[in-house]
Amino acid sequence: TYYTNYGYLIDIGAPGAGEWYPPFAGVYSQERNILSLKAANCGSMCNEKLIVGTNYVRLAGTSMAAPHAAGLAALLLAKQPTMVNEDVRQILRATADPIVYPGSDVYTGRLYSGAGRINAAKALAIADVPKLHISSPTYGTTVRPDSGNLTITGTASGPGFTKYELLYGRGILPSVWTSLEGPVTTQITNGVLGTLPLADLTSDLYVIKLVVTTASGLTFSEIVVITIEPSSTQVTTQEDNQTFASTDGDNIIWLDSRNGCCDVYYYSLGTGTEY
Repeated sequence: TYYTNYGYLIDIGAPGAGEWYPPFAGVYSQERNILSLKAANCGSMCNEKLIVGTNYVRLAGTSMAAPHAAGLAALLLAKQPTMVNEDVRQILRATADPIVYPGSDVYTGRLYSGAGRINAAKALAIADVPKLHISSPTYGTTVRPDSGNLTITGTASGPGFTKYELLYGRGILPSVWTSLEGPVTTQITNGVLGTLPLADLTSDLYVIKLVVTTASGLTFSEIVVITIEPSSTQVTTQEDNQTFASTDGDNIIWLDSRNGCCDVYYYSLGTGTEY
């Protein structure tokens, strides 16, 4: 729908509206079909044509989707009270049904809806949840290609664990994933999961993804996003007194007061020389 968040970093989705397509009929639109409890003083939201019985009303919005997700989380915690928040999040993601839009495929659906639509029956059938976490690098880390290899540490272990794989992809919505390590059948706890060679990577955002597969065949995943920025180049031997820098092709030009005011210096990226 037009009012929802979307993108690869969305964890899961939940029902918040019916089909959304023109022509629309205002408050009576076919999208308003999530049966919701009606407040005593509902106001303009509770048009008589939307009221069902005496205690319910047809509505649409993220306020309708959120209770579906919260309700399923509550059911999971009621069934297994020892679960922590991360266990619940992993189950919701691993058991979600991929959303495939008309004219799209599963990959395209994941770009917009994360793991997909929550599935209560599948989620409640999960007994064991593996432990997986990328502890380093952290989300938003910035590195340069001349930094060598980036060591990736974390945990891939726990109940039902059979193997893990570490992958990376370029861009915030990678269309191609490259394996860095695995499949690895040895459990890792607070250790090295793999390394990312930086030397041949161009400047961009990159997603590092850890995927753990359990004995039941389910996959659980965790991601971090990092930035690779261009390697730095020293363009002048003078540490201060430069102002009004600008670029012209391969030349970096600035006003320099090392010899008094005001000389113009430039650095040629082509020759690596300061003039």
